[in-house]
Amino acid sequence: MISGNYGKTKQQGAILLISIIFLLLLSMLALGTMRSGMLEILMAGNEQSRIEAFELAAAVNESVISRWQGGGATEPSFKTDQTLCSPGHTDPDSECDALTLTIDTTLSSAITSAGAVNEYMTHYLGEGQSPPGFGEEVNTCAFYFDTEADYDNSLNKQGVSHQSEGVFIINPVAKDCSGLATQSDAGDLDKYSHIGL
Repeated sequence: MISGNYGKTKQQGAILLISIIFLLLLSMLALGTMRSGMLEILMAGNEQSRIEAFELAAAVNESVISRWQGGGATEPSFKTDQTLCSPGHTDPDSECDALTLTIDTTLSSAITSAGAVNEYMTHYLGEGQSPPGFGEEVNTCAFYFDTEADYDNSLNKQGVSHQSEGVFIINPVAKDCSGLATQSDAGDLDKYSHIGL
């Protein structure tokens, strides 16, 4: 009888061991599922952050370009034959001629309130014949620019984006590219009250 009880007790201990191993496997599976879910949330957040950074940088670029589409006069400091940068631009390559370029205040305050760093600039590339099409005459001149915007919200673990966009604006005065005396005349939009794209 004693030996029979001993065997029964031994079997009960084996079942307990199997149950513990089974519970351990279930716990590991549950933890793996939780981690997978957290990873999916992080990936979705990264994608959303990337899209937001891309759209904000593009919005800054559009705001810079829209300076030439406004109904009023251009700013006195806005000479297109210079490389203009945003106020406070770090200018790592020493290419900024002036830190006078501003964007729409609503957009600027939205970026600032998000805690992001935003820098933007325009490069005047020169004047030449406008591309064919667009309803313009064959020898019509155009101003050529490159606008750049950098949006960085990495301090808040959000997105970073760099946008560069080429722009040309039809010269409203010179129909002949050789008609302008100097390059500074060609690149100075201050003379014109309104430039339409």
